Amino acid sequence: MAIGLGFGAVAPLVLGQLAGDDLPVPALFAVYPMPLLKAAAFGLLAAAAFSLAPLARARTTPPSSLFRRDLAGRLTFGIEVIVAILAGLGLAGLAVITAPTPVAAGIMIAGVAVSFGLLWALGRGAAWLAGKARGLTRGPVKIGIANLAGPRSAARTAAPAIGLGVALLSAVVLIQSALLNQISTVAPKTAPAMVFTEIPGERAGEFDAVVGQAFGRPLTDDNWLRAPYFTGRIVRVKGEIVDREQIAQGERWAYDNDIGMSAIGAEPNDAGIVSGRWWPEGYGGPPLVALEEDAARGGGLKVGDMVTISVLGREMDLKVAVLRKVEWGGFGPAFAVILSPNALEGASLRQVAIARADKAQEDRVTRALGRTFPMVNVISVREQLEAATEMFDRLALAVRGAAGVAALAGLLVLAGAIAAGARARAREAATLKVLGGSRLQILTAYGVEYGAVGLIAGVAGVALGYAAAWPVVVLVFEADWSVDWGGVAALLGGASGLAFIGGLLAAMQALSKRPAPVLRTE
Repeated sequence: MAIGLGFGAVAPLVLGQLAGDDLPVPALFAVYPMPLLKAAAFGLLAAAAFSLAPLARARTTPPSSLFRRDLAGRLTFGIEVIVAILAGLGLAGLAVITAPTPVAAGIMIAGVAVSFGLLWALGRGAAWLAGKARGLTRGPVKIGIANLAGPRSAARTAAPAIGLGVALLSAVVLIQSALLNQISTVAPKTAPAMVFTEIPGERAGEFDAVVGQAFGRPLTDDNWLRAPYFTGRIVRVKGEIVDREQIAQGERWAYDNDIGMSAIGAEPNDAGIVSGRWWPEGYGGPPLVALEEDAARGGGLKVGDMVTISVLGREMDLKVAVLRKVEWGGFGPAFAVILSPNALEGASLRQVAIARADKAQEDRVTRALGRTFPMVNVISVREQLEAATEMFDRLALAVRGAAGVAALAGLLVLAGAIAAGARARAREAATLKVLGGSRLQILTAYGVEYGAVGLIAGVAGVALGYAAAWPVVVLVFEADWSVDWGGVAALLGGASGLAFIGGLLAAMQALSKRPAPVLRTE
């Protein structure tokens, strides 16, 4: 543990020298005592949780059985097991307490525990299926399958650890690929290319003419949307003062502060109407309002209810005419609250606009507005998306590195399983050589066994990673789901390939010993 703490303290300093200028945010690399103390606590609790049970089994092993090479001591419920359970609970509790979001940490711990249980059961099931399938094979493949079904099968020991590491890596890869696809592919097709703010309302027609001339094409509903913009606050719902404490945290944003609003006449494109009917062009009746569905849900509002909004220094009562789903990154009116124009008749309002354009059109309109409308802010969404993609790539590298540590831990478990069974493997290889087995046949048998373990763990890990990544992408980020099949194939190939190489190394180590000394050793 001390060696690990030393490496952990030095690694950020080395990383700062190698990648300090390439990070998307400024960072101060130094030795921080508190994170090291937390790491030491995690290390001590983990060591106690995973080492006391084997020590308890060793304590119950009778000395006489050592001479019979019978080391199968029974695990009894004693002080070691009690302390191991307490250490495991302390490890989980420390992870939850020190996490920035304890609820998320608890959910992750529960997910890891369930995943490990599923992988353990899968390893047992794979060993059982291998026992049933070995009769269908021949030669070295049959030997490898039989080893997979045997009592020292790596499917029982290494598959859960490898699968958990692959699950973490695959979840990161799938989330990253889906979000990058959203930023680099989906968003440019659905989002506006340009955003304009601070447009003088009295010169809106002149502004449209300048933009259309610079674009070299007419402004239509498919490529252009301009609307008034102002801020206001919902102060009463159904005649009652808003009690923010009674509103769910995820919906309180519409009631805590002033929010962006607009006033639009005829129904715009991509209005996203969930219920109700939009008012017609030139509507002159009582003021109406269209609410974003989450904001309406927070106040318990439905079509036909009354809501009071404080805007431009006065309060006005409006009837809810429309509930709508807002696609905040789409090409539509991204306002939580939209009033019918007659509610603010006579008010001089600044306006905002969005447009679809290519790079050349962006350059032309920016130059044209710089001459005629210098007060208007021009925002290139394309540049923001490119910057977001670059930053996300850099941050994802660090996350992939952390998940890679988990995968490395699984490979270390595989190495430990190989090392623990080295003596038995040497006797097995010696016996096969005496019976006429060639080096190629023995290498093939070991490669089949460990390659199958890696493939089984890889497939299970990718499935678990898929199950973890989908709700994050679709429900949390509300992005389109897409799968990086190249990354998935690389993970499967890496898991099975590294396990296969481990099997070959185990076979080569066993074959390096002469049969006679190995078989004479008791």
